[in-house]
Amino acid sequence: MNYGFEDWFGIRSEVQYSFSNGGGTGMKRVVSPNAKFERFDDTYTNQGIAIPILLHFSFPLRRIRPYADGGLYSQFNLNTTEERVYQNESLNATYNIPQGTMASTNALSFTMMMNFGIEVPYGSRFSYFVEAKWQPYMTAIAKSDQKQLTMKGIAISAGFLF
Repeated sequence: MNYGFEDWFGIRSEVQYSFSNGGGTGMKRVVSPNAKFERFDDTYTNQGIAIPILLHFSFPLRRIRPYADGGLYSQFNLNTTEERVYQNESLNATYNIPQGTMASTNALSFTMMMNFGIEVPYGSRFSYFVEAKWQPYMTAIAKSDQKQLTMKGIAISAGFLF
């Protein structure tokens, strides 16, 4: 939804369902026969409802409106899961983390959001858009092994504004 103060400036807000995933490889000291560091693979997923509130700057041309947005992105984290599998399969029975909900998930996380796009007006009150979004997470979603789980991303979106 856009609320314009001027033809070129306004506030934009929307409600989004967010699903993101990521992973990484790490090392952890385990008490195996040799008490050494072992390599593992982590996989994380996060689902949430997000509400960005953005300042909207547009550049009105005849048939299209290039624009840039920037502002605060708030996300209510609904479900975050974690799974850990050791590359040395004999350790998985003792040290792995089976896929499950992370107990240390923060209910709310924040980030900044920047969008660049093109809007195509349809009538006097509606428009279509295509945009690129960039979201660097500023607050932790959850914690695991004294690590903070944060996610950042780039997305391409298309939709309908009213």
